[in-house]
Amino acid sequence: MRVAIAVALVAVASLALAAETITSPAGVGNAPQETEWQPAKEVVVKWSQLPDLEGNAVSSEWCDDIALITDMADDFYCEDGNPIVALEWWATEYNCGTYGPPIPIDYFIVRFYADAGGSPGGLLYEEQVDTWTEEYTAGGDMYSEFHYSADLPVAFLQQAANTYWLQIQAHHTRTDYCQWGWHQCLADQQWGAEAHLKSDYFSVPDWTALSILIGYHFEASFVIYADVTSPVAEGSWTTIKAMYR
Repeated sequence: MRVAIAVALVAVASLALAAETITSPAGVGNAPQETEWQPAKEVVVKWSQLPDLEGNAVSSEWCDDIALITDMADDFYCEDGNPIVALEWWATEYNCGTYGPPIPIDYFIVRFYADAGGSPGGLLYEEQVDTWTEEYTAGGDMYSEFHYSADLPVAFLQQAANTYWLQIQAHHTRTDYCQWGWHQCLADQQWGAEAHLKSDYFSVPDWTALSILIGYHFEASFVIYADVTSPVAEGSWTTIKAMYR
C-alpha cells in the first residue's frame, strides 16, 4: 500500500528490485543493478545504513521552478577520523512513473554538520557534486527507485570520536510535479538520533525531528567511504584515487 507523507513530503513502498532497469539520463552514467548490496567503491566502508526498499522516502531537494526547498540530515559516528571521500545513497521520485521519465537532477549538494546534542549544528562542509553514477527501476505507477554513488570533489576531514550529520540534497526543476526523496534505511541499521528536517516552504524554519512531522521514526539510507592511508587537507578525489594506482 502506498501512502503520502504529511506536509506533502514524498513517500514510497514496495518497490521491487526485479523491475525493469532503464538507461540513466544523459550525463550521469549507469550502474549495474544488483539484488544484494556490494560496496560501490574500492575504499573502506566507514559507515552504512542500507535501504529498506519497502519503506518510505522524505523530500530532500531544491526545486527551482516553485522554490521548494527541503533540508534533511541524518547522523553518524566517526570512530577513526579518516577523511570521507565518497558516498552512496538511495532515493525515490514521486509521480515520475505516471508523468514520464525521471526528472533530470542538475547536481547534488553534500553538507556535513557538527552535532548539537541530537540535532544538526554548525555547518562544517558544503560541496556541489556534479558527477555520479545512477541506476533506477520504474515503480509501475507513481514511484521510481534510485541508487546513486559519487566521489566527493573535496574530502571531508573529520575528527575521531565525534558525531556528525550528513545532508544530501538534489537540485532539479520540478517537471510534471515530480519530487525527489531520500530513502529510509532498515530499522536494524538505525543509529543515534532520528533524521531531522527544516523547510521554510513547509513552515518548518528550524531543524525538527521527523517523527514530529510525519508521525514515525525515520532515518536515511547511505554509505560513507573513507581514505585510510593519507589524511588530505584539501584536494580532489581524483588526486586521492591516483594514490591507489
